[in-house]
Amino acid sequence: MEKIYQGLGNYLVETDDIEHLSSEVLSALDVGDRVVKITGKQKHLYEVSYKGEGVGEGICLTYTACGYIETISYDFTSEGWAFNSKDVWQAE
Repeated sequence: MEKIYQGLGNYLVETDDIEHLSSEVLSALDVGDRVVKITGKQKHLYEVSYKGEGVGEGICLTYTACGYIETISYDFTSEGWAFNSKDVWQAE
C-alpha cells in the first residue's frame, strides 16, 4: 500500500513494498524526491538519486545508513515501469 504526500518541499511517498511501486508513483517521482519504506515499526528513507527520461531509461532510489547502501532500480520500457534490481553495499 502507498500513501502520497504533496505540498511544501519534495514529493514524499510511504510504502511497505519498495520493490513494487506503482507506475503512477514512479512516473511522478523526480530526483531528490523521497520514498519511506515502512517495515513494522521502522521507517527507511530512500531518495531518488537518478531518473532518466524515455524508454530505455530508469529510476534509482537509494537508502544509506552507517556502513550500508542499498539502491532499488526500475527500468522504463515500452510496456511501462519494471523492477530491475536491488543492489547492496555493506562495509566489512
